[in-house]
Amino acid sequence: MWVAWLVVVAVVVVAVVWWFGAEQTALRNRWLDELHGAQSGSLGVGLSLLVVDARSEEEYAELLGREYGLLEVVALLDGARHAELLGCLVERYHLIQVEYHPSGEFAVWGVVGLYRSRKRRFRRFVVVDCRASGFQQRLQVAADVASLEYLLPLGLGEGLRPGAVARIVTELSLHPLLAIDQICLAPRMRPVVWRRVAVATRGGFDLRPWSVAPRPRRVVVWLSPLRSRRGSRRAFWLDLLLLVVWLLPMTVWGVQGRWLPLLAWLLAGVTVACCRLRIRQLDGGEQGE
Repeated sequence: MWVAWLVVVAVVVVAVVWWFGAEQTALRNRWLDELHGAQSGSLGVGLSLLVVDARSEEEYAELLGREYGLLEVVALLDGARHAELLGCLVERYHLIQVEYHPSGEFAVWGVVGLYRSRKRRFRRFVVVDCRASGFQQRLQVAADVASLEYLLPLGLGEGLRPGAVARIVTELSLHPLLAIDQICLAPRMRPVVWRRVAVATRGGFDLRPWSVAPRPRRVVVWLSPLRSRRGSRRAFWLDLLLLVVWLLPMTVWGVQGRWLPLLAWLLAGVTVACCRLRIRQLDGGEQGE
Protein backbone atom coordinates (compact mmCIF):
# COMPACT_ATOMS: atom_id res chain seq x y z
CA MET A 1 0.00 0.00 0.00
CA TRP A 2 2.77 2.44 0.90
CA VAL A 3 4.28 1.98 -2.57
CA ALA A 4 1.03 3.15 -4.18
CA TRP A 5 0.89 6.22 -1.97
CA LEU A 6 4.52 6.99 -2.72
CA VAL A 7 3.85 6.80 -6.45
CA VAL A 8 0.80 9.08 -6.10
CA VAL A 9 2.77 11.71 -4.19
CA ALA A 10 5.71 11.52 -6.59
CA VAL A 11 3.50 11.93 -9.68
CA VAL A 12 1.69 14.94 -8.21
CA VAL A 13 4.92 16.59 -7.08
CA VAL A 14 6.55 16.19 -10.51
CA ALA A 15 3.48 17.56 -12.29
CA VAL A 16 3.19 20.58 -9.98
CA VAL A 17 6.92 21.38 -10.17
CA TRP A 18 6.81 21.14 -13.98
CA TRP A 19 3.76 23.39 -14.13
CA PHE A 20 5.32 25.92 -11.74
CA GLY A 21 8.56 25.95 -13.77
CA ALA A 22 6.63 26.47 -17.03
CA GLU A 23 4.69 29.37 -15.51
CA GLN A 24 7.90 31.01 -14.29
CA THR A 25 9.58 30.55 -17.68
CA ALA A 26 6.57 32.04 -19.50
CA LEU A 27 6.61 35.08 -17.19
CA ARG A 28 10.36 35.51 -17.64
CA ASN A 29 10.01 35.18 -21.42
CA ARG A 30 7.50 38.01 -21.48
CA TRP A 31 9.85 40.13 -19.39
CA LEU A 32 12.77 39.28 -21.68
CA ASP A 33 10.68 40.29 -24.71
CA GLU A 34 9.98 43.67 -23.12
CA LEU A 35 13.61 44.10 -22.08
CA HIS A 36 14.90 43.21 -25.55
CA GLY A 37 12.46 45.63 -27.12
CA ALA A 38 13.90 48.43 -24.97
CA GLN A 39 17.49 47.54 -25.91
CA SER A 40 19.36 48.71 -28.96
CA GLY A 41 22.25 47.02 -30.75
CA SER A 42 23.39 43.44 -30.48
CA LEU A 43 23.80 43.20 -26.66
CA GLY A 44 27.33 41.91 -27.26
CA VAL A 45 26.28 38.24 -27.38
CA GLY A 46 27.03 36.27 -30.56
CA LEU A 47 24.89 33.26 -31.45
CA SER A 48 25.56 30.64 -34.15
CA LEU A 49 22.68 28.46 -35.35
CA LEU A 50 24.00 25.03 -36.38
CA VAL A 51 21.77 23.42 -39.03
CA VAL A 52 23.14 19.94 -39.69
CA ASP A 53 20.40 18.58 -41.97
CA ALA A 54 19.29 19.81 -45.39
CA ARG A 55 16.37 22.26 -45.34
CA SER A 56 14.32 24.03 -47.95
CA GLU A 57 15.36 27.48 -49.21
CA GLU A 58 12.41 28.98 -47.35
CA GLU A 59 13.56 27.50 -44.05
CA TYR A 60 17.05 28.93 -44.47
CA ALA A 61 15.52 32.29 -45.35
CA GLU A 62 13.38 32.17 -42.22
CA LEU A 63 16.42 31.53 -40.01
CA LEU A 64 18.40 34.29 -41.72
CA GLY A 65 15.51 36.70 -41.24
CA ARG A 66 15.91 36.80 -37.47
CA GLU A 67 16.30 40.42 -36.38
CA TYR A 68 19.55 40.29 -34.45
CA GLY A 69 22.92 41.66 -35.49
CA LEU A 70 25.35 39.09 -34.05
CA LEU A 71 23.62 36.06 -35.55
CA GLU A 72 25.22 33.43 -37.75
CA VAL A 73 23.67 30.48 -39.57
CA VAL A 74 25.97 27.52 -40.27
CA ALA A 75 24.34 25.06 -42.68
CA LEU A 76 25.75 21.62 -43.50
CA LEU A 77 24.91 19.96 -46.80
CA ASP A 78 26.10 16.91 -48.64
CA GLY A 79 26.94 18.47 -51.99
CA ALA A 80 26.79 15.11 -53.74
CA ARG A 81 23.19 14.48 -52.62
CA HIS A 82 21.93 18.07 -52.59
CA ALA A 83 23.86 19.63 -55.46
CA GLU A 84 20.83 21.59 -56.72
CA LEU A 85 20.07 23.04 -53.28
CA LEU A 86 23.72 23.98 -52.77
CA GLY A 87 23.80 25.74 -56.14
CA CYS A 88 20.59 27.64 -55.35
CA LEU A 89 21.94 28.85 -51.99
CA VAL A 90 25.24 29.97 -53.54
CA GLU A 91 23.38 31.92 -56.22
CA ARG A 92 20.66 33.37 -54.00
CA TYR A 93 22.97 34.59 -51.22
CA HIS A 94 25.98 35.37 -53.41
CA LEU A 95 28.20 32.98 -51.47
CA ILE A 96 31.88 32.70 -52.27
CA GLN A 97 33.95 29.57 -51.79
CA VAL A 98 36.84 29.94 -49.34
CA GLU A 99 39.52 27.62 -48.05
CA TYR A 100 38.71 25.57 -45.01
CA HIS A 101 41.28 25.65 -42.21
CA PRO A 102 40.36 23.46 -39.20
CA SER A 103 40.67 25.28 -35.90
CA GLY A 104 42.13 22.22 -34.16
CA GLU A 105 39.59 22.49 -31.33
CA PHE A 106 37.30 19.75 -32.69
CA ALA A 107 37.85 16.39 -34.37
CA VAL A 108 36.40 16.96 -37.86
CA TRP A 109 36.44 15.15 -41.18
CA GLY A 110 34.53 15.01 -44.43
CA VAL A 111 34.62 18.72 -45.31
CA VAL A 112 34.74 19.16 -49.09
CA GLY A 113 33.97 22.86 -49.49
CA LEU A 114 33.19 25.99 -47.47
CA TYR A 115 31.07 28.94 -48.64
CA ARG A 116 30.49 32.29 -46.92
CA SER A 117 28.24 35.25 -47.59
CA ARG A 118 30.14 37.94 -49.52
CA LYS A 119 30.97 41.18 -47.65
CA ARG A 120 28.09 40.44 -45.23
CA ARG A 121 25.59 41.71 -47.75
CA PHE A 122 23.32 39.21 -46.02
CA ARG A 123 23.28 38.19 -42.40
CA ARG A 124 26.20 35.86 -41.68
CA PHE A 125 25.58 32.69 -43.65
CA VAL A 126 28.06 29.83 -43.88
CA VAL A 127 27.41 26.70 -45.96
CA VAL A 128 29.61 23.63 -45.51
CA ASP A 129 29.76 20.88 -48.12
CA CYS A 130 30.30 17.97 -45.75
CA ARG A 131 30.32 14.19 -46.26
CA ALA A 132 30.43 13.30 -42.56
CA SER A 133 27.58 11.05 -41.44
CA GLY A 134 26.01 10.99 -38.02
CA PHE A 135 24.50 13.81 -36.04
CA GLN A 136 27.38 14.06 -33.56
CA GLN A 137 30.05 14.19 -36.27
CA ARG A 138 28.21 16.86 -38.24
CA LEU A 139 27.77 18.94 -35.09
CA GLN A 140 31.52 18.84 -34.59
CA VAL A 141 32.08 20.19 -38.11
CA ALA A 142 29.49 22.96 -37.66
CA ALA A 143 30.98 23.99 -34.31
CA ASP A 144 34.47 24.10 -35.83
CA VAL A 145 33.28 26.45 -38.57
CA ALA A 146 31.18 28.66 -36.26
CA SER A 147 32.78 31.97 -35.31
CA LEU A 148 30.53 33.31 -32.51
CA GLU A 149 30.57 32.64 -28.77
CA TYR A 150 27.40 30.57 -28.33
CA LEU A 151 26.08 27.62 -30.32
CA LEU A 152 22.46 26.58 -30.80
CA PRO A 153 22.23 23.25 -32.68
CA LEU A 154 19.01 22.49 -34.54
CA GLY A 155 18.31 18.77 -34.64
CA LEU A 156 16.53 16.89 -37.40
CA GLY A 157 13.28 18.68 -38.14
CA GLU A 158 13.78 21.30 -35.42
CA GLY A 159 13.27 25.02 -35.88
CA LEU A 160 13.14 28.16 -33.76
CA ARG A 161 10.07 29.55 -32.12
CA PRO A 162 9.15 33.22 -32.59
CA GLY A 163 11.29 35.44 -30.37
CA ALA A 164 13.65 32.61 -29.38
CA VAL A 165 16.86 34.35 -30.50
CA ALA A 166 15.94 37.60 -28.76
CA ARG A 167 15.14 35.80 -25.51
CA ILE A 168 18.31 33.71 -25.56
CA VAL A 169 20.69 36.61 -26.18
CA THR A 170 18.86 38.85 -23.69
CA GLU A 171 19.06 36.12 -21.03
CA LEU A 172 22.78 35.65 -21.65
CA SER A 173 23.40 39.41 -21.59
CA LEU A 174 21.99 39.62 -18.05
CA HIS A 175 24.96 37.62 -16.73
CA PRO A 176 28.64 38.62 -16.66
CA LEU A 177 30.31 38.27 -20.06
CA LEU A 178 30.75 34.58 -21.01
CA ALA A 179 29.79 33.45 -17.48
CA ILE A 180 27.17 30.98 -18.76
CA ASP A 181 28.21 27.73 -20.46
CA GLN A 182 24.77 26.23 -21.14
CA ILE A 183 21.06 26.91 -21.32
CA CYS A 184 19.28 23.68 -20.34
CA LEU A 185 15.73 22.52 -20.84
CA ALA A 186 14.06 21.01 -17.76
CA PRO A 187 12.97 18.51 -16.56
CA ARG A 188 15.33 16.30 -18.63
CA MET A 189 18.07 18.93 -18.29
CA ARG A 190 18.84 18.74 -22.01
CA PRO A 191 21.35 21.41 -23.05
CA VAL A 192 20.00 23.50 -25.95
CA VAL A 193 22.56 26.32 -26.06
CA TRP A 194 26.30 25.80 -25.54
CA ARG A 195 29.21 28.16 -25.11
CA ARG A 196 31.67 27.26 -27.87
CA VAL A 197 34.79 27.28 -25.70
CA ALA A 198 33.13 25.02 -23.12
CA VAL A 199 32.21 22.50 -25.85
CA ALA A 200 35.78 22.45 -27.16
CA THR A 201 37.15 22.01 -23.63
CA ARG A 202 34.90 19.00 -23.04
CA GLY A 203 36.01 17.42 -26.30
CA GLY A 204 32.72 17.93 -28.15
CA PHE A 205 28.98 17.88 -27.58
CA ASP A 206 27.62 15.62 -24.87
CA LEU A 207 23.96 15.20 -25.82
CA ARG A 208 22.96 12.95 -22.93
CA PRO A 209 20.34 14.29 -20.51
CA TRP A 210 21.81 15.65 -17.26
CA SER A 211 25.25 16.13 -18.85
CA VAL A 212 25.12 19.74 -17.75
CA ALA A 213 27.51 22.41 -16.59
CA PRO A 214 27.78 23.26 -12.87
CA ARG A 215 24.87 25.26 -11.51
CA PRO A 216 26.54 28.72 -11.50
CA ARG A 217 27.38 28.29 -15.19
CA ARG A 218 23.99 27.20 -16.53
CA VAL A 219 20.53 28.67 -17.00
CA VAL A 220 17.47 26.39 -16.73
CA VAL A 221 14.27 26.95 -18.72
CA TRP A 222 11.06 24.90 -18.72
CA LEU A 223 9.71 25.88 -22.13
CA SER A 224 11.80 24.99 -25.15
CA PRO A 225 12.99 27.70 -27.57
CA LEU A 226 12.82 25.03 -30.29
CA ARG A 227 9.87 23.69 -32.22
CA SER A 228 9.81 20.19 -33.66
CA ARG A 229 7.84 18.63 -36.49
CA ARG A 230 7.62 15.48 -34.39
CA GLY A 231 6.49 17.30 -31.25
CA SER A 232 2.74 16.79 -31.73
CA ARG A 233 3.11 13.05 -32.42
CA ARG A 234 5.37 12.63 -29.41
CA ALA A 235 2.87 14.52 -27.22
CA PHE A 236 0.03 12.28 -28.46
CA TRP A 237 1.85 9.06 -27.56
CA LEU A 238 2.90 10.48 -24.20
CA ASP A 239 -0.69 11.42 -23.40
CA LEU A 240 -1.84 7.95 -24.41
CA LEU A 241 0.79 6.32 -22.20
CA LEU A 242 -0.18 8.49 -19.24
CA LEU A 243 -3.85 7.61 -19.75
CA VAL A 244 -3.10 3.87 -19.75
CA VAL A 245 -0.89 4.16 -16.66
CA TRP A 246 -3.64 6.11 -14.95
CA LEU A 247 -6.50 3.75 -15.83
CA LEU A 248 -4.84 0.42 -15.00
CA PRO A 249 -4.49 0.88 -11.20
CA MET A 250 -7.96 2.42 -11.03
CA THR A 251 -9.44 -0.65 -12.74
CA VAL A 252 -7.65 -3.06 -10.38
CA TRP A 253 -8.61 -1.13 -7.26
CA GLY A 254 -12.20 -0.78 -8.45
CA VAL A 255 -12.50 -4.56 -8.92
CA GLN A 256 -10.98 -5.13 -5.49
CA GLY A 257 -13.22 -2.55 -3.85
CA ARG A 258 -10.31 -0.49 -2.53
CA TRP A 259 -11.90 2.92 -2.72
CA LEU A 260 -9.40 5.03 -0.78
CA PRO A 261 -6.39 4.46 -3.08
CA LEU A 262 -8.74 4.69 -6.08
CA LEU A 263 -9.93 8.13 -4.95
CA ALA A 264 -6.35 9.29 -4.27
CA TRP A 265 -5.22 8.09 -7.71
CA LEU A 266 -8.22 9.79 -9.32
CA LEU A 267 -7.34 13.11 -7.68
CA ALA A 268 -3.70 12.66 -8.69
CA GLY A 269 -4.75 12.02 -12.29
CA VAL A 270 -6.93 15.14 -12.38
CA THR A 271 -4.06 17.21 -10.95
CA VAL A 272 -1.61 15.86 -13.52
CA ALA A 273 -4.08 16.43 -16.36
CA CYS A 274 -4.70 20.04 -15.31
CA CYS A 275 -0.97 20.71 -15.02
CA ARG A 276 -0.26 19.14 -18.40
CA LEU A 277 -3.05 21.08 -20.11
CA ARG A 278 -1.73 24.33 -18.66
CA ILE A 279 1.84 23.49 -19.73
CA ARG A 280 0.66 22.73 -23.27
CA GLN A 281 -1.25 26.01 -23.29
CA LEU A 282 1.87 27.92 -22.25
CA ASP A 283 3.93 25.96 -24.76
CA GLY A 284 1.47 26.80 -27.55
CA GLY A 285 1.63 30.47 -26.55
CA GLU A 286 5.42 30.37 -26.89
CA GLN A 287 5.01 29.14 -30.47
CA GLY A 288 2.83 32.11 -31.27
CA GLU A 289 0.06 29.81 -32.40
